Amino acid sequence: MRFLLAVALILSGAMVPRQRTFLLLGDSITQGEGDHYPISKPWRSWLNELRSPGQEVYRYVGLLPGYNGRDGHGMCWDPTKFDEPHGAQCGVKSEDILEWLRASEDYLYTSTVSDVVVAIGTNNIGSQQSVQEAIRNTEELIDEAEKMLPRANIYVATLIWNEFYPVSEYNVALRQAIIDRQLKGERVFLLDWSSEIAESDTYDGLHPNADGSRKMAMFARKVFSKQSARVLIPDMLLLD
Repeated sequence: MRFLLAVALILSGAMVPRQRTFLLLGDSITQGEGDHYPISKPWRSWLNELRSPGQEVYRYVGLLPGYNGRDGHGMCWDPTKFDEPHGAQCGVKSEDILEWLRASEDYLYTSTVSDVVVAIGTNNIGSQQSVQEAIRNTEELIDEAEKMLPRANIYVATLIWNEFYPVSEYNVALRQAIIDRQLKGERVFLLDWSSEIAESDTYDGLHPNADGSRKMAMFARKVFSKQSARVLIPDMLLLD
């Protein structure tokens, strides 16, 4: 009955507030808290503040302590918990996120996640991984997200300006990897933050400052809004 009502409202053009549920796979640039990030609003916190009347509301699957991973304090995503704590951790690499994602499979398989953001790689490059190895690890994470959430849009972010690591080479390879996936018909889209963020938008040569975070959010909202969500439920009728 709820489903039929939802369909009727959508077809009638009724202005029903809607939510998109995002799974954020990221590091400190997405987490935006702690000693590495002495500003009040990372890019994810700006997304809903930049929302115009009638636009979709974004919410984020919570990342919680879940199992004893290889580091002794593994995490998993719980789609019954939203926004706080959000889905990112300082210092993580794509391998860590992949392990946590696999530990969350039973939770996420039946969830209403509509969009996935893969914003990872800086710590891979920073740990002396080659660009080729870092790209392979990112692609393995994309593969797992596609398998686990086949109806979700997947956005993969380029690495923002960084004075310490060779991110430009990584970004070139990542852009080509995304093009190759799109040619295969995959719903994988580039979130090209590197085209928006300059040195002046960071506070330490690595993490975005307040202006940089806001720019990242504005650009992300434009990218997200171009893709329709295939898992989109009117806010008043959310089943989870």
